[in-house]
Amino acid sequence: MREVGIRLAEWNEGLDYLAAESFLVRYLEDNRIEVAVFHGGDFSWGVLRRRLSTINKIPRRGRSILLINHQSNPAFARMPVREKRSVRERLGGAAGFVAAWVYKNIQLYHLNYEISVSEFERRRASRRYPLFRRKFKRIYHSRLDSVDLEPDWWSRKERLILCVGHYAYRKGQHVLLRAFARIAARHPTWRLQLVGGTNAGEYHERIERMLDFLEIRDRVDLVTETFDPDDYFRRASIYVQPSLFEAYGLALQEAMHFGCACIGSRVGGITDSITDPEYLFSSQDDRQLARIIEGLVENEELLHRRMRESRNFVIESKLNRASMIAQYRELYRSLP
Repeated sequence: MREVGIRLAEWNEGLDYLAAESFLVRYLEDNRIEVAVFHGGDFSWGVLRRRLSTINKIPRRGRSILLINHQSNPAFARMPVREKRSVRERLGGAAGFVAAWVYKNIQLYHLNYEISVSEFERRRASRRYPLFRRKFKRIYHSRLDSVDLEPDWWSRKERLILCVGHYAYRKGQHVLLRAFARIAARHPTWRLQLVGGTNAGEYHERIERMLDFLEIRDRVDLVTETFDPDDYFRRASIYVQPSLFEAYGLALQEAMHFGCACIGSRVGGITDSITDPEYLFSSQDDRQLARIIEGLVENEELLHRRMRESRNFVIESKLNRASMIAQYRELYRSLP
């Protein structure tokens, strides 16, 4: 059995891109690293910035190379947009789209495997890059240590609707605010909590303005820093993942673990976790989202059933850190 050791490089944040790339290639060679694992997205590690990815420049002699892709771009994300009015800009955008696809294929040639974090992502990558479809593997990520909860976990739930994620347009918090505003007056005992990572940025300011415009400021809690997100999951009855695109959604997985009745937009890896179409809505459709939420808050029996379904899904699917680690160990052992 191969022994696996982990070596962490001392990374100087002050290095420019070329110097950092040179350092990394030399470090792998000098320390005889057998398996190099990169983290990023579709076009990370210089696929577009320098045409040839850093990954392509690492000698393959006696070495395996993996890329864990945490977020692929939406379809045609690099196509020319309508705002580019000149022919030159449109042609340049189209050329960039084709080049991105070509350079990504070159990167895939140099990889042993690319790990997708959801089955949706793996299937999409296989369709986009059919020449290398056998190189795509799916491993669900998780930080959950176990699936054990207190015997009376359901009794601790409060009339809270929760959304966890950094404040960003792609996370869709604005859609959830509009949906909640549609039902707030009819259900005065329910509150909405948005838990994010920072209070800086234009999008957070937009959220603040929406609270006043929609007249729901006294019904919504904005949390900008927390070191114990589990407490929010434990108390919330309903969790909503309203993302405009999402590779997988760890917060959604954790909400299911803590027995929240989960709702999500019909995008990306969210559909890996929420398989019942009754609890999926078209992204940006706040009317549809409002109807789904109201259906749960008005029917306690349905709400509790949805809580149990979410909880059981995590248990039956073995979504926990131990399972993730076991899958990565098996993958490493299979490498040449």
